[in-house]
Amino acid sequence: EMLFAEEIQHAAEIYPNLRAHLFHTSRDGRLTLEKIIASSGAAAGRDFYLCGPPTMIEAFRAALLKEGVRGRDIHYEEFNFR
Repeated sequence: EMLFAEEIQHAAEIYPNLRAHLFHTSRDGRLTLEKIIASSGAAAGRDFYLCGPPTMIEAFRAALLKEGVRGRDIHYEEFNFR
């Protein structure tokens, strides 16, 4: 079950610069930067918005920096289960 899947798909229909790629771990495996690049093209020169646990955020941040994404183009929000 994906939260806000319909809203995300609707936003992608309205905004031509937004391409929604809904990814379900149980169906598609873990999301990786390689999968993002295969789906969307090169990472450099784009903004990335991440939300997830600190370990995931840091892993993606390090991989994005390695791919040439500027630090200021990586935006994130951490969440933790307490």
